[in-house]
Amino acid sequence: MVDQAGNSLSLENEKETEYLKIVRDMMAGSEKLRPMMPFWPDKLLLMIIRTYDFNQTSVMRVINSLQNCITETYPDLFRLLNLTDLKPILDKKLFTLVKHSSPRNPGILIFHFKNWEPSEVSTDQLIAVGIVYYYQLVRNSKDIQRNGILFLMDTDGLGFNHARQLSYDFVKKLFAVMVYSSPIRFVCYVLYNSSYLMEKIYSVVKYAIPERARKDVYVIKKDLTVIHGMVPDKQFLPTCIGGDIQNDVTFQDDAEQAAFEDLTLQNLATDLQREFGVGKK
Repeated sequence: MVDQAGNSLSLENEKETEYLKIVRDMMAGSEKLRPMMPFWPDKLLLMIIRTYDFNQTSVMRVINSLQNCITETYPDLFRLLNLTDLKPILDKKLFTLVKHSSPRNPGILIFHFKNWEPSEVSTDQLIAVGIVYYYQLVRNSKDIQRNGILFLMDTDGLGFNHARQLSYDFVKKLFAVMVYSSPIRFVCYVLYNSSYLMEKIYSVVKYAIPERARKDVYVIKKDLTVIHGMVPDKQFLPTCIGGDIQNDVTFQDDAEQAAFEDLTLQNLATDLQREFGVGKK
């Protein structure tokens, strides 16, 4: 609660300012992070601080992991993180964002297999676009930054052309980016409307998923109980997943265009790759 004088908000801001300084000091103590500090904006660091609940060890782990992914592990993937180049793929609306949130709910990101044509969108482009969407979901919401993201995958329309792309290496890369290197926690991953084909695919690739995340992956058919259990305030859910709000007013219609308003992650990737000599010359 915030009183009329705004005291709670003031205390919260003071705590965030204190921890931001602590994190900056820890980065300065790292030989690898120190030269890159000017490229890490306070806004992004505060997101990580909030989502990992002021845990310094977790915050530094994510900062190191994200920088490593951008500059060493998956530089080609993060080189795709250019919104102008990605616009044709954004326009395909492969993902949707639930725009309603509350202090108790995670943010909700939904991927639709039926909208993905693998011959037109590569797996790396798919992950890059997913990064754009989840950042758009959380960038202005402290509630979602604290509560994390519930990632739903609607497998309706999944076919063998998709199955051929869902390799062990792809799943390993996807979760390396989303579990170890994401500024925002993904609290659960639910594949719903799942068919026998989806179940077989998962049985093959599940060991590419880090063990700590595997327990949070659910492959379900029509019973959406697990989703409802993750969202205390069900009145914020769309009707397509058993909620109370009509689908046509639930989703953020302008997510693709609004993404261009904040280039924080794009600029970070570009700057770090330039400094490490792995980006465009």
